[in-house]
Amino acid sequence: MRKIFVLFAFILCFTSCKKEQFFSDFDTIEYFSADKNYYSQFHNRLTQISDINYIKILENDLPKKLDDSLFYSELNSTKFIANKVSKSDVDSFKELFNDENFTETYTTACSPDYRNILILKKSNKIVGILKICYGCEMYYLIGEDDEKKKIHKSGGIANLELEKVFDKYQSK
Repeated sequence: MRKIFVLFAFILCFTSCKKEQFFSDFDTIEYFSADKNYYSQFHNRLTQISDINYIKILENDLPKKLDDSLFYSELNSTKFIANKVSKSDVDSFKELFNDENFTETYTTACSPDYRNILILKKSNKIVGILKICYGCEMYYLIGEDDEKKKIHKSGGIANLELEKVFDKYQSK
């Protein structure tokens, strides 16, 4: 009986230390960062009607689903800089993309400003969208997992190693 208890305790300890990934079924990442020139001009002038969708992306209202055409038309405008992420950085990101670093709880004194957006793809098909605010350490994620279950999470980022992985892709 004692051996069974020790074995059970060992298994419980081993499984509780495992880092659960949100999902890992993607092979490429397209990284979009807000163009710094446009972003600074945007904050130095009154908001125009052409900025409405830009504001919705920054503040979390867009996208509502993976195939939101309004979201992609805004991303592909001059307001964002697009970069394809290297395979080694995709692998580094997958190591950091887990429940330990991306929590579902957060406390912050500011509103997120999602200027960093990752489009997660598998075989050129979009499987997830992750928006990140490094300023207040928050994220917003929508996607589908391997079993086609809808994923919609938001919360805090506990490990800013992530910023180091993507720093080289940010607009200067």
